[in-house]
Amino acid sequence: MRLKFISDEALMDLRGNYDSYKEHYYNEDHEWFDNYFKEEGKVLESNIQFEVPVLNMETDYAISDKENVKVIYEALKHLTVNQAT
Repeated sequence: MRLKFISDEALMDLRGNYDSYKEHYYNEDHEWFDNYFKEEGKVLESNIQFEVPVLNMETDYAISDKENVKVIYEALKHLTVNQAT
């Protein structure tokens, strides 16, 4: 799979309009974000290939967050500093 990232415009929109969007950050179904990121130009695809890791979905975040940092690092450790930034 190719690594995807959000555009600068989408990031600025999400940050600049946080008060308008904040209710969606706390909504459990994420439908609003799914639709938001489907809009043209919101998500860009890079030339960087990587394998999507299987994330730990443990409800104890002290466990799952630690494990997920490890698997994401392993999947993306080939990136240069510039790419990672």
